[in-house]
Amino acid sequence: LVLTSFGVARAGAQDFALVNQTGVEIHAVYVAPSATDNWEEDLLAGRVLKSGQTLNVTFNGDSDAALYDIRVEDADGGSLEFSKIDLMRASVVTLGADNKAYLK
Repeated sequence: LVLTSFGVARAGAQDFALVNQTGVEIHAVYVAPSATDNWEEDLLAGRVLKSGQTLNVTFNGDSDAALYDIRVEDADGGSLEFSKIDLMRASVVTLGADNKAYLK
């Protein structure tokens, strides 16, 4: 469903850049359609997204869902979830230190 890298060309309408401005390292990122209860694989796959870094998330073009949920976890397993983000309209999702997601 989702492919990631730290720099990939756009492949699907829902592609977006996830910017970590939380002030902490993110050790896991999950993105799933809001209509499902199933988190896909960890997009970082063992990598770390430091505060200030960006993760480019690209979709393979098979999904037509617009609303997605994002879950991030820190090194201790603490997590934050952001629900119903319209990825058809947002190309940048910035996670802030105030535990809010900002869309651009």
